[in-house]
Amino acid sequence: MGVSISEVLEAARANIASFTGANVSLGAPIEAEPGLFIFAYMLMEDPAFRNLPVSLADEPTDRGFVAHCLLMPSLSDGYVAIGDGLRSLTEKPIFVLGDSTVRVTTSQLPTEVLAQIFASAGITLRLAVPFELRW
Repeated sequence: MGVSISEVLEAARANIASFTGANVSLGAPIEAEPGLFIFAYMLMEDPAFRNLPVSLADEPTDRGFVAHCLLMPSLSDGYVAIGDGLRSLTEKPIFVLGDSTVRVTTSQLPTEVLAQIFASAGITLRLAVPFELRW
């Protein structure tokens, strides 16, 4: 059986924390808590598995998943923390967790989509780095 989303997010949190030396938490930013925050806003099956031949699709295999996340600083930490966080995502783009390889890729989000995520989650607008975890 593959690894869970909570295991993948916790491993990503630990990797960013060890790289940056910052306090890194999962979830929406808490203004009273300095550091970086990983906010997962969407989980889906990896689209590459949708086009498997029927003979392979019926075989019991671990399906690939993609977690779409935002890396955000607390408002007090700002640019230095988010810069270090971005470096951690790009300089350590692969990590192994159990029998799964997790790939980290930065991505792009249109400003409108980013604003909708912030508004829906009740997060004050701030600089954020969208990224994906694929396993």
